Amino acid sequence: MIILPVALATAKEQSQNFFIELYEVHLPSGTVRFAACDEDIPFNGQVYKSVPIQRGEIKTTVDSKTDNVELKIANVDQDFTAAIYGGLDFRGSDCYIMQILYPNSLSDPTIFKYIFTGYLDNPVFDGKEFKVTIKSRIPNIYSPSRKFQLPCNAWFGDPDECGVIKGFGNGATVGAGSTQSVIYDSNNNNTVDFWKDGILTYYNESRKIIAYENGYITLEYPLTYTVQAGATYSIEQGCDKSAAVCKNRFDNLGNRSGFPSIPFEFAIRT
Repeated sequence: MIILPVALATAKEQSQNFFIELYEVHLPSGTVRFAACDEDIPFNGQVYKSVPIQRGEIKTTVDSKTDNVELKIANVDQDFTAAIYGGLDFRGSDCYIMQILYPNSLSDPTIFKYIFTGYLDNPVFDGKEFKVTIKSRIPNIYSPSRKFQLPCNAWFGDPDECGVIKGFGNGATVGAGSTQSVIYDSNNNNTVDFWKDGILTYYNESRKIIAYENGYITLEYPLTYTVQAGATYSIEQGCDKSAAVCKNRFDNLGNRSGFPSIPFEFAIRT
């Protein structure tokens, strides 16, 4: 049940109402705000940019009770093109979809309701429009509040479930001999594979780390920027959420929330 503000509840009973959907996306590079309208909308001290947006129906899967909704956003001013080619990772970014009553909400920001909240996943960009799925963060309402999957359910570094203190390195310095695929840092003297499965960010480009040893950080894909000695980078630990990594690298198997064995069907097709 959704409890509406009094003004919205009253407007709902009127013969003619004009509702506008607003979208707020918290990306790693900052917050962007869109309005499914033909003009920019000032609401609650912020301006929501007019962008052609197509929202799909909110879906609920039968097995996991995880809500999701698909968005299609037109790339009218090339913002997504610049962000994607800059290596910005949209996945996991929080997204809020709200509905306001126009024009009443412009003078009274309490007149609104949330349509959907979640995080971005499965981004696809074809040059003309940006397609993305928004998945709800609300957990499964059934015990044990876990998805039956082999990988761990917990967010890596979450103090409540995972318990691992994730390592970070901000303002680290690129060493001589570094390339766009392998960053060398003589001061980075952690154990083998300490940074494996983590993320390295150089300027505004981020890459997954596939190997680490003796100060050499190997990236999954080369950076597009030319790597210069003396430049700074940031780095953070990661985890592939497998039982082997949880046990051997982090000694954290007791907190792992994945399932060691899942029933499956074996099909042979000829």
